[in-house]
Amino acid sequence: MSTTTHAVKNAATALKKAADPWNKERRETADRIASAAILVTDIPSLEQSMLDKLSILLRRPFGELYSTHPGTALRLSAAIFASIIHDRVATLRKDTNSQSGDNWEQLAVVLLAGVQDHVEAHGNDRVKISVAQAFYSVICNAFFSASFPIPLTAYSVSLRVSAYTLLSMTADGCIENKNKLRDSKFLGGWVHSI
Repeated sequence: MSTTTHAVKNAATALKKAADPWNKERRETADRIASAAILVTDIPSLEQSMLDKLSILLRRPFGELYSTHPGTALRLSAAIFASIIHDRVATLRKDTNSQSGDNWEQLAVVLLAGVQDHVEAHGNDRVKISVAQAFYSVICNAFFSASFPIPLTAYSVSLRVSAYTLLSMTADGCIENKNKLRDSKFLGGWVHSI
């Protein structure tokens, strides 16, 4: 089991435990999201019909959990994103140099769009900091690290724009996040050339 798969399964379990046992609808949403997260790590390829189903679930219903269970929901979202990028997109593009990762990239874009919706709707510093805690290291490692296994240009423009937009949205007006991005662990030591 890969590190990212293990992280997704742990985060999915944490979300299911955190779901309010007295709110049936929220608990069922958390269960569906957790099941979808594990499915993402288990299926070898992503057909269009499955992409459509996962896209609906991972954008709107997942977005509701960002408000009610921000820490656990955002950690799971970031773990899913990392799994898609590391285990699917990077592997497919590195091994075959093909476009076979396109559906996986589309799913990653949908996931980031749901987080962007959350930031847009509740964009105070607390929300922006929570998103940064979950996503900055994953995004910066995948898109700005010279040691990542595929070049930046291997990603689709829409995925790159989605990732950059999330960084921009969460840094806008939030000094703590701006300082994080200046830190050498994130973008301060950026060595990738575009």
